[in-house]
Amino acid sequence: MVIVGGGFSAACLAIQLIRQAHEKLSVAIVNRDARIGRGVAYRTECDAHILNVPVAKMSILPDEPNHFFDWLTQRHPFEGHHFIPRRIYGEYIEASLDAAISASNGISITWITGSAVSLSLNRDGIAVELASGESLPGRIVVMAIGNSPPVSPTCFASLSPHRYKSNAWASETPLMIGSTDAVLVVGTGLTAIDQILKLSLEDHAGTVYVLSRRGKLPALHAPSPAWPSDWTTDLPSDIRSIFREVRKQVKLASAAGADWRSVIDSLRHATPRIWQSLSPQEKKRFVRHVRSYWEIARHRIPASTYNELQRLIQENRMVLLSGRIGEAIECEDYVKVTYSDRDNSETRQLRVDRVINCTGPGTVNRVQDELLASLLDHHLARLDCLGLGIETGAHGAVINAQGESSASIFAIGPVRKASLWESTAVLEIRVQAKELAAVIAARLRAEVNAD
Repeated sequence: MVIVGGGFSAACLAIQLIRQAHEKLSVAIVNRDARIGRGVAYRTECDAHILNVPVAKMSILPDEPNHFFDWLTQRHPFEGHHFIPRRIYGEYIEASLDAAISASNGISITWITGSAVSLSLNRDGIAVELASGESLPGRIVVMAIGNSPPVSPTCFASLSPHRYKSNAWASETPLMIGSTDAVLVVGTGLTAIDQILKLSLEDHAGTVYVLSRRGKLPALHAPSPAWPSDWTTDLPSDIRSIFREVRKQVKLASAAGADWRSVIDSLRHATPRIWQSLSPQEKKRFVRHVRSYWEIARHRIPASTYNELQRLIQENRMVLLSGRIGEAIECEDYVKVTYSDRDNSETRQLRVDRVINCTGPGTVNRVQDELLASLLDHHLARLDCLGLGIETGAHGAVINAQGESSASIFAIGPVRKASLWESTAVLEIRVQAKELAAVIAARLRAEVNAD
């Protein structure tokens, strides 16, 4: 089989395959980066980039909740409630995969550094074509390609690369930022926070302008008693009514000594079911009107991160703005950015030296991944109604243009967002990996018995 992608999703699936597939299995993992398991999130070496989930909840194995904590305490002095640098979690992923491979019996793992550009079906199974011209045969292919890159606002199209970075995580295009340069960060999500913290750690003294449509930073993590999730069982299937019920639960939780965080957390396990119950129109309504508030509440930041951001704001080194960008004009020594202020609709201008696009994962309407484009061109996959990703069925089976679930092409992780909504975090992906590995292992046993 072939796994396309080498980040957390791929590593997690490989570990589960080793643990569950007792028959002989050869797995080729194709990844653009030679470092397996790191992906975008855990490749960073900046210690200011920390997990936004406590250590105790970050085991790579859903059935062994202390797996990460036990590994960590043998090497680093952290407690279960701590938020640690993401580079350390990357070390843990690599170590867990290495340990699994060392203990494997009959499972062959091959790393291939390269790019998968197309996929085709044939009498013998599937052929995955690489940019190098090599063709990899397989009976099962799993798409573990991570998030789509951000879509660059059209107003920045004319800016030169030394002034503008269209993807904050694109390592091949470094943006040289002077110590006193004024920087515009577009977006206020977790990617934006990472860029701001990195600049702060490097003693950047210039002003960082942070602009998004609503100008809201992620909410603060804070302890709150757990809230029961039984209220999510029979929710209505329209966004307005669901939102009303969430507000009701928040009031009840507050009266019981908990807060809104517990209510949001109690929704987590039910999110895929709720998302799938919504009509296309209701999904569009959620994305347009509720999505930004959901992400603020759902993807929270630790106190250390929150306090650092507040310090930067108080020292006027960071300026939080809300509005829509109208145009960006590159002048000889600076970029002039015009935006409409959300509070009063006035047109305002910023004069900055550098611009970083941190708008977060994009939709796949403008398909930038060659393999995804190939699947769509050959009608082996189809986009969802919102362009969030490709449609998938049970265990990540990719749904083709005729609406049929594939028996040999699967997806895992962020590429399943269109069907599950919540499909980017460790807690969801590790369960997906376990379930998909079980499906593949069962098929292997059936084939062996048939022979």
